[in-house]
Amino acid sequence: MVNVNTTSITPILKVIYEEPIAKQIQFETVLTQRIASSNKGVTHKAGGRYVDFPVLVGKNQGISFRAENETLGDFGRARLKEVQVPLYSGYGRTRIQGQIFEIAETDVQAFANAVTNEFDVLKDSVAKDQNRIFYGDGRGTIATLTDSTASVTHTVDDAYWLEVDAAVDVLTNATDAYATGGQSNTITAVDYVLNTVTFGVSVTSTGTGLQRITRAGNYNLATVIAQREPSGLARMADNTINLFGLNDPVWKANTVALNGAISEGVILSLLDQCRRAGGTPSVMFTSLGVRRAYFALLTQQRRYQGTMEFSGGFSGLKFNYAGKDMPMVEDPDCPRGRLYAVPESQMRVYHTKDWHFEEKTGSMFVQVPNVDAFDVLMKRYFELGIRQRNGLGALTGVSEV
Repeated sequence: MVNVNTTSITPILKVIYEEPIAKQIQFETVLTQRIASSNKGVTHKAGGRYVDFPVLVGKNQGISFRAENETLGDFGRARLKEVQVPLYSGYGRTRIQGQIFEIAETDVQAFANAVTNEFDVLKDSVAKDQNRIFYGDGRGTIATLTDSTASVTHTVDDAYWLEVDAAVDVLTNATDAYATGGQSNTITAVDYVLNTVTFGVSVTSTGTGLQRITRAGNYNLATVIAQREPSGLARMADNTINLFGLNDPVWKANTVALNGAISEGVILSLLDQCRRAGGTPSVMFTSLGVRRAYFALLTQQRRYQGTMEFSGGFSGLKFNYAGKDMPMVEDPDCPRGRLYAVPESQMRVYHTKDWHFEEKTGSMFVQVPNVDAFDVLMKRYFELGIRQRNGLGALTGVSEV
Protein backbone atom coordinates (compact mmCIF):
# COMPACT_ATOMS: atom_id res chain seq x y z
CA MET A 1 0.00 0.00 0.00
CA VAL A 2 1.44 3.35 -1.04
CA ASN A 3 1.01 6.37 1.20
CA VAL A 4 2.27 9.91 1.62
CA ASN A 5 5.50 9.83 3.62
CA THR A 6 8.52 12.08 3.99
CA THR A 7 10.24 10.39 1.08
CA SER A 8 7.34 10.83 -1.34
CA ILE A 9 7.02 14.57 -0.64
CA THR A 10 10.77 15.32 -0.75
CA PRO A 11 10.45 17.06 -4.16
CA ILE A 12 8.01 19.53 -2.57
CA LEU A 13 10.05 20.16 0.58
CA LYS A 14 13.01 21.69 -1.24
CA VAL A 15 14.07 25.12 -0.05
CA ILE A 16 13.52 26.52 -3.53
CA TYR A 17 11.25 24.97 -6.15
CA GLU A 18 9.40 26.20 -9.20
CA GLU A 19 5.64 26.47 -8.95
CA PRO A 20 3.32 25.06 -9.99
CA ILE A 21 4.28 21.39 -9.95
CA ALA A 22 4.79 20.20 -13.52
CA LYS A 23 2.01 17.63 -14.02
CA GLN A 24 2.91 14.79 -16.36
CA ILE A 25 -0.64 13.47 -16.26
CA GLN A 26 -3.55 14.22 -18.62
CA PHE A 27 -6.49 15.43 -16.51
CA GLU A 28 -9.09 16.48 -19.14
CA THR A 29 -12.69 15.54 -18.30
CA VAL A 30 -14.59 16.57 -21.42
CA LEU A 31 -17.72 14.42 -21.12
CA THR A 32 -18.17 15.08 -17.40
CA GLN A 33 -18.26 18.84 -17.94
CA ARG A 34 -21.16 18.46 -20.34
CA ILE A 35 -23.55 16.41 -18.15
CA ALA A 36 -25.55 18.13 -15.41
CA SER A 37 -25.74 16.72 -11.87
CA SER A 38 -28.86 16.47 -9.75
CA ASN A 39 -29.90 15.18 -6.32
CA LYS A 40 -33.60 15.55 -7.11
CA GLY A 41 -35.59 12.39 -6.48
CA VAL A 42 -32.87 10.52 -4.59
CA THR A 43 -34.53 8.22 -2.05
CA HIS A 44 -33.22 5.79 0.55
CA LYS A 45 -34.51 2.24 0.32
CA ALA A 46 -33.50 -1.09 1.78
CA GLY A 47 -30.17 -1.97 0.21
CA GLY A 48 -29.11 1.50 -0.91
CA ARG A 49 -30.02 4.79 -2.52
CA TYR A 50 -32.09 5.06 -5.70
CA VAL A 51 -33.71 7.46 -8.14
CA ASP A 52 -37.07 6.37 -9.55
CA PHE A 53 -38.85 7.95 -12.49
CA PRO A 54 -41.53 6.87 -15.00
CA VAL A 55 -40.86 6.63 -18.73
CA LEU A 56 -43.46 6.71 -21.49
CA VAL A 57 -42.87 3.70 -23.76
CA GLY A 58 -46.14 3.62 -25.68
CA LYS A 59 -48.80 5.97 -27.07
CA ASN A 60 -52.50 5.70 -26.29
CA GLN A 61 -53.89 3.10 -28.73
CA GLY A 62 -57.55 3.99 -28.14
CA ILE A 63 -57.89 5.47 -31.62
CA SER A 64 -60.58 4.45 -34.10
CA PHE A 65 -62.47 5.72 -37.15
CA ARG A 66 -66.06 4.57 -37.76
CA ALA A 67 -69.09 5.15 -39.94
CA GLU A 68 -72.32 6.55 -38.51
CA ASN A 69 -73.81 4.56 -35.61
CA GLU A 70 -70.94 2.06 -35.49
CA THR A 71 -69.50 1.02 -32.16
CA LEU A 72 -66.40 2.96 -31.24
CA GLY A 73 -63.09 1.19 -30.86
CA ASP A 74 -61.73 0.15 -27.48
CA PHE A 75 -60.36 2.76 -25.14
CA GLY A 76 -56.63 2.94 -24.51
CA ARG A 77 -54.06 4.37 -22.11
CA ALA A 78 -50.52 5.65 -22.08
CA ARG A 79 -48.05 2.79 -21.59
CA LEU A 80 -45.78 3.74 -18.68
CA LYS A 81 -42.90 1.84 -17.10
CA GLU A 82 -40.82 2.63 -14.04
CA VAL A 83 -37.06 3.01 -14.08
CA GLN A 84 -35.01 2.59 -10.93
CA VAL A 85 -31.50 4.03 -10.97
CA PRO A 86 -29.26 2.78 -8.11
CA LEU A 87 -26.47 4.98 -6.79
CA TYR A 88 -22.97 3.52 -6.59
CA SER A 89 -20.45 4.43 -3.92
CA GLY A 90 -17.17 5.94 -5.10
CA TYR A 91 -14.15 6.59 -2.90
CA GLY A 92 -10.73 8.20 -3.12
CA ARG A 93 -8.22 7.70 -0.32
CA THR A 94 -4.81 8.85 0.74
CA ARG A 95 -2.81 8.19 3.92
CA ILE A 96 -0.41 10.73 5.39
CA GLN A 97 2.32 9.67 7.81
CA GLY A 98 2.35 11.43 11.18
CA GLN A 99 5.93 12.61 10.71
CA ILE A 100 4.76 14.96 7.99
CA PHE A 101 2.63 16.88 10.50
CA GLU A 102 5.80 17.66 12.46
CA ILE A 103 6.97 19.70 9.47
CA ALA A 104 4.15 22.18 10.17
CA GLU A 105 5.83 23.20 13.42
CA THR A 106 8.95 24.43 11.66
CA ASP A 107 7.80 25.17 8.11
CA VAL A 108 4.09 25.82 7.76
CA GLN A 109 4.34 26.68 4.05
CA ALA A 110 6.20 23.50 3.19
CA PHE A 111 3.57 21.46 5.01
CA ALA A 112 0.75 23.35 3.28
CA ASN A 113 2.39 22.80 -0.11
CA ALA A 114 2.74 19.06 0.51
CA VAL A 115 -0.80 18.51 1.79
CA THR A 116 -2.47 20.83 -0.72
CA ASN A 117 -0.72 19.10 -3.61
CA GLU A 118 -1.83 15.69 -2.33
CA PHE A 119 -5.45 16.84 -2.01
CA ASP A 120 -5.42 18.48 -5.44
CA VAL A 121 -4.04 15.36 -7.09
CA LEU A 122 -6.62 13.19 -5.31
CA LYS A 123 -9.45 15.44 -6.54
CA ASP A 124 -8.08 15.43 -10.09
CA SER A 125 -7.61 11.66 -9.98
CA VAL A 126 -11.18 10.82 -8.95
CA ALA A 127 -12.53 13.29 -11.54
CA LYS A 128 -10.44 11.72 -14.28
CA ASP A 129 -11.45 8.18 -13.31
CA GLN A 130 -15.09 9.29 -13.25
CA ASN A 131 -14.76 10.47 -16.85
CA ARG A 132 -13.45 7.00 -17.78
CA ILE A 133 -16.39 5.40 -16.00
CA PHE A 134 -18.90 7.54 -17.92
CA TYR A 135 -17.70 5.92 -21.16
CA GLY A 136 -17.66 2.39 -19.74
CA ASP A 137 -20.03 -0.53 -19.36
CA GLY A 138 -20.04 -0.69 -15.56
CA ARG A 139 -17.64 -3.65 -15.44
CA GLY A 140 -14.61 -1.53 -14.67
CA THR A 141 -12.41 -2.54 -17.61
CA ILE A 142 -9.33 -0.33 -17.98
CA ALA A 143 -7.46 -2.52 -20.51
CA THR A 144 -7.65 -5.95 -22.16
CA LEU A 145 -4.78 -8.42 -22.47
CA THR A 146 -4.19 -9.44 -26.08
CA ASP A 147 -1.60 -12.21 -25.66
CA SER A 148 -1.79 -15.83 -24.49
CA THR A 149 0.98 -16.52 -22.02
CA ALA A 150 1.90 -16.95 -18.37
CA SER A 151 4.14 -14.03 -17.51
CA VAL A 152 4.51 -10.88 -15.43
CA THR A 153 4.57 -8.80 -18.63
CA HIS A 154 1.67 -8.76 -21.09
CA THR A 155 0.57 -6.86 -24.18
CA VAL A 156 -2.71 -4.96 -23.92
CA ASP A 157 -5.05 -3.34 -26.42
CA ASP A 158 -4.45 0.14 -24.98
CA ALA A 159 -2.30 1.06 -21.97
CA TYR A 160 -3.85 4.53 -21.65
CA TRP A 161 -5.51 3.89 -18.27
CA LEU A 162 -2.73 1.79 -16.72
CA GLU A 163 -0.43 3.32 -14.12
CA VAL A 164 2.36 2.14 -11.85
CA ASP A 165 1.26 1.27 -8.27
CA ALA A 166 -2.35 0.63 -9.29
CA ALA A 167 -3.94 -2.33 -7.49
CA VAL A 168 -5.78 -4.39 -10.13
CA ASP A 169 -7.64 -7.60 -10.84
CA VAL A 170 -7.34 -9.58 -14.07
CA LEU A 171 -10.61 -11.27 -15.05
CA THR A 172 -11.52 -13.62 -17.88
CA ASN A 173 -13.80 -11.59 -20.12
CA ALA A 174 -16.06 -14.51 -20.99
CA THR A 175 -16.84 -15.62 -17.42
CA ASP A 176 -15.63 -12.75 -15.18
CA ALA A 177 -13.66 -15.28 -13.13
CA TYR A 178 -10.21 -14.32 -11.85
CA ALA A 179 -7.33 -15.31 -14.10
CA THR A 180 -4.52 -17.28 -12.47
CA GLY A 181 -2.54 -14.70 -10.50
CA GLY A 182 -5.11 -12.07 -11.41
CA GLN A 183 -6.66 -11.28 -8.04
CA SER A 184 -5.30 -8.26 -6.11
CA ASN A 185 -2.23 -7.82 -8.26
CA THR A 186 -0.18 -4.63 -8.65
CA ILE A 187 1.14 -2.86 -11.75
CA THR A 188 4.89 -2.33 -11.49
CA ALA A 189 5.66 -0.98 -14.99
CA VAL A 190 3.85 0.30 -18.08
CA ASP A 191 5.14 0.94 -21.62
CA TYR A 192 2.75 3.32 -23.37
CA VAL A 193 4.52 3.00 -26.73
CA LEU A 194 4.57 -0.82 -26.87
CA ASN A 195 1.27 -1.13 -24.94
CA THR A 196 2.67 -3.53 -22.35
CA VAL A 197 2.04 -3.87 -18.63
CA THR A 198 4.13 -5.60 -15.97
CA PHE A 199 2.51 -7.06 -12.85
CA GLY A 200 4.04 -7.81 -9.48
CA VAL A 201 2.83 -11.43 -9.75
CA SER A 202 2.75 -13.54 -12.92
CA VAL A 203 -0.65 -13.68 -14.64
CA THR A 204 -1.79 -16.50 -16.92
CA SER A 205 -3.57 -15.21 -19.99
CA THR A 206 -5.42 -17.49 -22.42
CA GLY A 207 -6.66 -16.83 -25.91
CA THR A 208 -10.21 -17.81 -24.97
CA GLY A 209 -12.33 -14.86 -23.93
CA LEU A 210 -9.28 -12.64 -23.34
CA GLN A 211 -8.52 -11.26 -19.91
CA ARG A 212 -9.48 -7.76 -18.86
CA ILE A 213 -7.91 -5.56 -16.20
CA THR A 214 -10.02 -3.74 -13.61
CA ARG A 215 -9.21 -1.78 -10.48
CA ALA A 216 -8.97 -4.29 -7.64
CA GLY A 217 -12.42 -5.12 -6.28
CA ASN A 218 -14.36 -2.90 -8.69
CA TYR A 219 -16.10 -5.93 -10.24
CA ASN A 220 -16.73 -9.12 -8.32
CA LEU A 221 -19.02 -11.80 -9.72
CA ALA A 222 -18.95 -13.70 -6.42
CA THR A 223 -20.93 -10.95 -4.65
CA VAL A 224 -24.64 -10.14 -4.74
CA ILE A 225 -23.98 -7.02 -6.82
CA ALA A 226 -21.11 -7.70 -9.22
CA GLN A 227 -21.13 -4.21 -10.72
CA ARG A 228 -19.49 -1.67 -8.43
CA GLU A 229 -18.80 1.22 -10.82
CA PRO A 230 -21.56 3.49 -12.19
CA SER A 231 -22.91 2.91 -15.68
CA GLY A 232 -21.46 4.61 -18.73
CA LEU A 233 -22.37 5.20 -22.36
CA ALA A 234 -21.15 1.74 -23.40
CA ARG A 235 -23.61 0.12 -20.99
CA MET A 236 -26.46 2.36 -22.06
CA ALA A 237 -25.76 1.55 -25.72
CA ASP A 238 -25.70 -2.21 -25.08
CA ASN A 239 -29.18 -3.36 -26.07
CA THR A 240 -28.59 -6.89 -24.79
CA ILE A 241 -29.06 -5.74 -21.17
CA ASN A 242 -32.06 -4.43 -19.26
CA LEU A 243 -30.76 -1.02 -18.31
CA PHE A 244 -31.94 0.08 -14.84
CA GLY A 245 -34.22 -2.95 -14.65
CA LEU A 246 -36.39 -2.07 -17.64
CA ASN A 247 -36.92 -4.43 -20.57
CA ASP A 248 -39.00 -2.93 -23.35
CA PRO A 249 -38.48 -2.74 -27.15
CA VAL A 250 -38.87 1.05 -27.01
CA TRP A 251 -36.24 1.33 -24.24
CA LYS A 252 -33.32 0.64 -26.59
CA ALA A 253 -30.41 2.75 -27.77
CA ASN A 254 -29.60 3.27 -31.45
CA THR A 255 -26.37 1.30 -31.75
CA VAL A 256 -24.65 0.54 -35.05
CA ALA A 257 -21.64 -1.77 -35.34
CA LEU A 258 -20.04 0.07 -38.22
CA ASN A 259 -16.73 -1.82 -38.40
CA GLY A 260 -15.57 0.46 -41.18
CA ALA A 261 -14.93 4.01 -42.32
CA ILE A 262 -16.95 6.93 -41.08
CA SER A 263 -18.94 9.13 -43.45
CA GLU A 264 -21.46 11.91 -43.24
CA GLY A 265 -24.10 9.48 -44.49
CA VAL A 266 -23.35 7.08 -41.62
CA ILE A 267 -23.68 9.86 -39.06
CA LEU A 268 -26.89 11.13 -40.65
CA SER A 269 -28.34 7.62 -40.57
CA LEU A 270 -27.50 7.30 -36.86
CA LEU A 271 -29.08 10.65 -36.01
CA ASP A 272 -32.13 9.75 -38.12
CA GLN A 273 -32.58 6.59 -36.03
CA CYS A 274 -32.52 8.68 -32.87
CA ARG A 275 -34.98 11.14 -34.40
CA ARG A 276 -37.43 8.42 -35.44
CA ALA A 277 -37.36 7.17 -31.85
CA GLY A 278 -38.12 10.67 -30.61
CA GLY A 279 -34.60 11.47 -29.42
CA THR A 280 -32.74 14.71 -29.86
CA PRO A 281 -28.94 14.31 -29.51
CA SER A 282 -27.26 17.65 -28.92
CA VAL A 283 -23.57 16.71 -29.07
CA MET A 284 -21.35 13.93 -30.41
CA PHE A 285 -18.35 12.62 -28.49
CA THR A 286 -15.60 10.76 -30.34
CA SER A 287 -12.15 9.36 -29.78
CA LEU A 288 -9.18 11.32 -31.08
CA GLY A 289 -8.72 8.85 -33.95
CA VAL A 290 -12.36 9.07 -35.06
CA ARG A 291 -12.13 12.86 -34.98
CA ARG A 292 -9.05 12.65 -37.23
CA ALA A 293 -10.89 10.32 -39.61
CA TYR A 294 -13.85 12.70 -39.87
CA PHE A 295 -11.59 15.71 -40.34
CA ALA A 296 -9.71 13.86 -43.09
CA LEU A 297 -13.05 13.13 -44.77
CA LEU A 298 -13.93 16.81 -44.83
CA THR A 299 -10.48 17.69 -46.15
CA GLN A 300 -10.76 15.13 -48.97
CA GLN A 301 -14.09 16.64 -49.96
CA ARG A 302 -12.54 20.13 -49.80
CA ARG A 303 -15.08 21.17 -47.19
CA TYR A 304 -14.51 22.41 -43.70
CA GLN A 305 -17.58 23.21 -41.61
CA GLY A 306 -15.80 25.21 -38.92
CA THR A 307 -15.98 24.75 -35.17
CA MET A 308 -18.48 25.36 -32.38
CA GLU A 309 -17.76 26.66 -28.92
CA PHE A 310 -18.05 23.99 -26.26
CA SER A 311 -18.54 24.43 -22.51
CA GLY A 312 -15.42 24.19 -20.39
CA GLY A 313 -13.22 26.02 -22.86
CA PHE A 314 -13.37 23.36 -25.58
CA SER A 315 -14.54 23.56 -29.19
CA GLY A 316 -15.67 20.89 -31.64
CA LEU A 317 -16.14 20.31 -35.35
CA LYS A 318 -19.52 21.54 -36.54
CA PHE A 319 -22.04 19.03 -37.93
CA ASN A 320 -25.33 20.31 -39.33
CA TYR A 321 -28.43 18.22 -38.71
CA ALA A 322 -32.09 19.18 -39.06
CA GLY A 323 -31.13 22.80 -39.61
CA LYS A 324 -29.10 23.03 -36.42
CA ASP A 325 -25.38 22.91 -35.75
CA MET A 326 -24.21 20.10 -33.48
CA PRO A 327 -20.65 19.94 -32.09
CA MET A 328 -18.56 16.83 -32.68
CA VAL A 329 -16.12 16.91 -29.78
CA GLU A 330 -13.07 14.74 -29.31
CA ASP A 331 -12.35 13.36 -25.85
CA PRO A 332 -9.04 11.58 -25.06
CA ASP A 333 -11.02 9.29 -22.73
CA CYS A 334 -13.50 8.12 -25.37
CA PRO A 335 -12.63 4.51 -26.31
CA ARG A 336 -11.00 3.98 -29.67
CA GLY A 337 -13.33 3.52 -32.63
CA ARG A 338 -16.38 4.97 -30.86
CA LEU A 339 -18.77 7.84 -31.54
CA TYR A 340 -21.67 8.69 -29.23
CA ALA A 341 -24.56 10.99 -30.10
CA VAL A 342 -25.76 12.14 -26.69
CA PRO A 343 -29.10 13.74 -25.70
CA GLU A 344 -27.70 15.96 -22.95
CA SER A 345 -31.08 17.24 -21.77
CA GLN A 346 -32.13 13.65 -21.02
CA MET A 347 -29.03 12.73 -19.04
CA ARG A 348 -28.15 13.39 -15.41
CA VAL A 349 -25.47 12.47 -12.94
CA TYR A 350 -27.75 11.49 -10.06
CA HIS A 351 -26.03 11.90 -6.70
CA THR A 352 -26.54 12.82 -3.07
CA LYS A 353 -23.85 15.49 -3.51
CA ASP A 354 -20.62 16.03 -5.43
CA TRP A 355 -17.21 14.59 -4.53
CA HIS A 356 -16.34 15.79 -1.04
CA PHE A 357 -13.96 15.10 1.82
CA GLU A 358 -15.41 13.10 4.70
CA GLU A 359 -15.43 15.28 7.84
CA LYS A 360 -17.98 13.64 10.12
CA THR A 361 -15.36 13.41 12.88
CA GLY A 362 -14.77 17.15 12.68
CA SER A 363 -11.60 16.87 10.61
CA MET A 364 -10.52 15.51 7.25
CA PHE A 365 -7.65 13.74 9.03
CA VAL A 366 -8.63 10.53 10.83
CA GLN A 367 -5.89 8.74 12.75
CA VAL A 368 -5.31 5.13 11.82
CA PRO A 369 -5.79 2.99 14.97
CA ASN A 370 -2.47 2.18 16.67
CA VAL A 371 -0.46 3.79 13.83
CA ASP A 372 1.17 7.20 13.50
CA ALA A 373 -0.68 7.96 10.27
CA PHE A 374 -3.83 9.76 9.20
CA ASP A 375 -6.37 8.77 6.55
CA VAL A 376 -8.14 11.21 4.24
CA LEU A 377 -11.28 10.06 2.41
CA MET A 378 -13.19 11.52 -0.54
CA LYS A 379 -16.51 10.04 -1.58
CA ARG A 380 -19.52 10.40 -3.82
CA TYR A 381 -22.71 8.33 -4.15
CA PHE A 382 -23.80 8.63 -7.77
CA GLU A 383 -24.88 7.09 -11.06
CA LEU A 384 -25.02 8.33 -14.63
CA GLY A 385 -28.65 8.10 -15.69
CA ILE A 386 -30.56 8.60 -18.91
CA ARG A 387 -34.26 9.40 -19.10
CA GLN A 388 -34.63 8.66 -22.81
CA ARG A 389 -32.40 5.77 -23.76
CA ASN A 390 -33.66 5.66 -27.35
CA GLY A 391 -32.33 9.18 -27.79
CA LEU A 392 -28.77 7.85 -27.50
CA GLY A 393 -26.85 6.91 -30.66
CA ALA A 394 -23.62 4.93 -30.82
CA LEU A 395 -21.22 3.92 -33.57
CA THR A 396 -18.73 1.16 -32.75
CA GLY A 397 -15.82 -0.20 -34.76
CA VAL A 398 -15.18 3.09 -36.54
CA SER A 399 -11.90 3.00 -38.46
CA GLU A 400 -9.42 5.52 -37.05
CA VAL A 401 -6.58 7.38 -38.74
